[in-house]
Amino acid sequence: MTRFLQNERAVYLALVLYFTLGFLVRLFCGPGLELDEAEMVLRAQDLALGYGPQFPVYNWYQSLVFDLFGLSVASIAAAKFALLALAACLAVAGLRRLTGDRAAGAVAGLSLALLPDLMWEAQRSLTHSVAVIAATTALIWAYAAVLDRGRWRDYGVLGVVFGLACLSKANIYLMIVPAILVLLVLRPARAGFRPLRIGRLALAAGIAACIEGLPLWWMVSHPAAATASGGKFYRGDESAVLAVLGGELGAVILCLLFWAAMAIFLRRRPKGLQSARLDMVIRALFGLWGLAALLILGAALGIGITRLSPRWLLPLSICFTIAVALWAYRRAPEVAGRAMGWTALALGLVVLAGLGVTRGLMPSRLNADAPELAARVGAMADRAQAEVITGDSWLLGMVGLRDQRVRDDALQTCPHHPLRLVTVERDFGDTVPSRAALPSDGVACQARLVSQQRFVLPSVARWAQEADGAPVRLSVWDYAPAVTQP
Repeated sequence: MTRFLQNERAVYLALVLYFTLGFLVRLFCGPGLELDEAEMVLRAQDLALGYGPQFPVYNWYQSLVFDLFGLSVASIAAAKFALLALAACLAVAGLRRLTGDRAAGAVAGLSLALLPDLMWEAQRSLTHSVAVIAATTALIWAYAAVLDRGRWRDYGVLGVVFGLACLSKANIYLMIVPAILVLLVLRPARAGFRPLRIGRLALAAGIAACIEGLPLWWMVSHPAAATASGGKFYRGDESAVLAVLGGELGAVILCLLFWAAMAIFLRRRPKGLQSARLDMVIRALFGLWGLAALLILGAALGIGITRLSPRWLLPLSICFTIAVALWAYRRAPEVAGRAMGWTALALGLVVLAGLGVTRGLMPSRLNADAPELAARVGAMADRAQAEVITGDSWLLGMVGLRDQRVRDDALQTCPHHPLRLVTVERDFGDTVPSRAALPSDGVACQARLVSQQRFVLPSVARWAQEADGAPVRLSVWDYAPAVTQP
């Protein structure tokens, strides 16, 4: 295992192979979509400065993949797993350059396998969080080049990476102020790194500003859309302190358990490697994590946040996990290297098998019979000569993947002439029009139910039972202007 970790190309090849297998497992799981994947069908077919509360860079990336390879489940999965593979390789490359030790870079990069939000959730469903994972490791890689060589080109690349990273997801901003403070306090030149150059940093800042400018202007110009998901921070009745601490500990609990067990073996061993660069990197990552955690805790207390998901803290979790892995490697390189290498391999195999069974063989959103749903919707729309509309983003994405007539925007006003629509929604027993088909201005319309079809969206999973599936209701509605009484 030690020889393998010293071979950087072999590590890259193993990471690419793993995420290629993950891509194949995703295709095996079925033709359906997860919620985030459905959002990509709806929001990534066109380029725009803004996409509501989500930052735009992943949508741009997915749109490029759609343009190159077409609109399909394979395009959605390929975009995500390629980005995960790139993120892992950038982590290894950046940490190897920072520490000056190939095995240390491999151990630190492989330690990301200890994060459930990366190993399980990112491969199962996430999209924009995948972008922030890649942004975090890309920033580490770009900063490593600046500190190691410090050429104008390295600062230029840092500006590009920084600009794109700031458009990945809002939580990447957790790293900005802490990273600046840590570099000012630690002074990298003391550990043999090149000193930061003010003029070259100004170049990087200018490039980043050019990349971020228009999307940030869009967010400021559309505050309601840009902050539409802000309410999710206030769901639940926990205190802000428990929400922050619970979210962060939940994200790194596997890491803590693993390295706590490692500490038993490392406790009585003689002092390990002597490396000023390695020591500075460990202190910088711990310092960045600690400062960012304090900022989040203070902000949570100040604005009363009651809910914080672990994946929103991924930049902090990544820094913490890498820092602990490097600390263990410094104490006992051989033990830490073998433990991390074999653990990452075991976790990878378990995750691939687990995803294949739970998302492919057992009923799940991924193996819902989306082609059957799209065929039924298309047939009803053809018979009724109607447009398709729905407020359910999951159903909308699965239909939109195969039928471009579907849309999710509500009627802007009550129509001045009769209008016929097909609504698609999950069947909860009522017969009222879909929320997406109600006028957004609050003006009442006369809606008449023409026909309705209920069915259970079947699963194509091998272990599915006849009763398994999601209840779906298709309805044809005639809309007309409301009659005003004199």
